[in-house]
Amino acid sequence: MKKAIVYVLIGTMMLSITACGKKSENANGTEQVTATEGANEYGTVDLCTYKGLEAEKSVHEITDEEVQEEIESIIDENQETVKLDRGIKDGDYVEFYFTAKVDSETIYDFSEEVYYMTAGEEEFGEEFDKQIDGAKAKDHKTFTIKYDGQYWDEQLQNKSVDYDVTIDGVYEIKTPELTEEFIKDTLGYESEEDMRKQVKQQLQEQYDSTAEYNVQTELLQNVIENSNVTKYEEGLYDKFKEQVQAEYEASKEMFGFETVEEVDIEDEILYYIYETVVVQQIANEEGLSISDEEYKEGLNTYAINAEYESADSYEQEMGADNIRFWLLEDKVMKFLADNAKITEVEGQSLSEQQGFDGGEEEIEGIDETEIEDLGLSDEEIIIDGTEE
Repeated sequence: MKKAIVYVLIGTMMLSITACGKKSENANGTEQVTATEGANEYGTVDLCTYKGLEAEKSVHEITDEEVQEEIESIIDENQETVKLDRGIKDGDYVEFYFTAKVDSETIYDFSEEVYYMTAGEEEFGEEFDKQIDGAKAKDHKTFTIKYDGQYWDEQLQNKSVDYDVTIDGVYEIKTPELTEEFIKDTLGYESEEDMRKQVKQQLQEQYDSTAEYNVQTELLQNVIENSNVTKYEEGLYDKFKEQVQAEYEASKEMFGFETVEEVDIEDEILYYIYETVVVQQIANEEGLSISDEEYKEGLNTYAINAEYESADSYEQEMGADNIRFWLLEDKVMKFLADNAKITEVEGQSLSEQQGFDGGEEEIEGIDETEIEDLGLSDEEIIIDGTEE
C-alpha cells in the first residue's frame, strides 16, 4: 500500500496581510461596512472591507534533497524491532526496570514502569552501559556508580548512586534496504523512479495547499480583528467555553500544565464567537452556502483526513451543524483569497520549517490589544439584547 505523505508545515509560511480597506470609519478608527440588522443568526457585526486585501504567499519548489529526506523517513517508519536472546551490545534497544538511590533515598523509581534506552549512548554515563553490557532479558544486576561534577544530571553530580536493574527485553532495530523488492512489495511503487516522482509531487501538493490555507486563515483573522461585533447569540459563549476548556484540558494532560485559569481562556472563547459571527455575515453578504452535495463531499473529506472509520462516525461525534459551518468557513476563506491581491514570495525549505519552533505549535489566544482591535469593549458587547 502506498504511504500517504502528510507533511505538517507549522506556522512558517511567509505571509503578510494589509489592514482592511476603508469604507467608513467608526469612533475608534476601524473601517466599516454596515451589516444588515437581523440577517445573521449568530449576532450583529459591522464588517470592515474584506475584498481587495493584499497578502504574500510562500512558494517553494521541492528539491531532490527534500525528496531524499522524506524517503529516508519512510524507510525509518518501516523499521522492524526484533527481540533478541543474546546479551546486550552497543546499539541495541533495551527495556528495563530500575531504581536509583543516593544514601538510601530514591532518586528515580522505574520499578513498576518500564524504561527504555539505546545501549552505548551513555544516557546514564559510560559506566552504566558497561555494567549492563552482555546482560540478557530477565537478568538482575545491582551496582554503584560514582558521578563527577560534570555529569549532566545535577541530582547525581558528585554522588554515589546505587542502581538496581532488571532487564526486561533486548531488541535490535532493523532498517530495510531500499531494494526493488522493498519499493514494490512494501511501499507499493512501480520503481525507485516512480517512488521519487510521486513523493516529490505529494510533498509539493502539501506545501502548496498549506501555503494557500495559511493565506486564507490570515485573511479571515484580519477581517475579524478589524470588524466590530456588537451582539452575539448567548448560546455561543457556553458552546465555545466548553470547547476551549476541553482543548486546554487535553493540553494539560499532554504537556503537564497544572491549572487552567478562567482568565486564560476568555480571549479564546471570544475569538471563536467573533469568528462565527463574521464568517456567517460574509456568507450572508455574498450569498454563500453549503449544498447537500457539498456537505456530503466535505464530510467524507473531513472523515478521511481525521482518519475516522466512516463518515457517519465522524458526523456523529462532531455534529452535523458544526461540520456544515466548518465547510461554510472554508468557502468564506477561499472567497477572501480569491478576492485578495496576493503576491508570491520565496518560502522556507522543509528542513528550515521543521527547525522553526521545535515542531510544536503553541496554543495561544488573542491578547487584550487584539480584543480592542476587534472594536469591542465591555460596555459595547450585547448578548441577546442584554448589556454585559
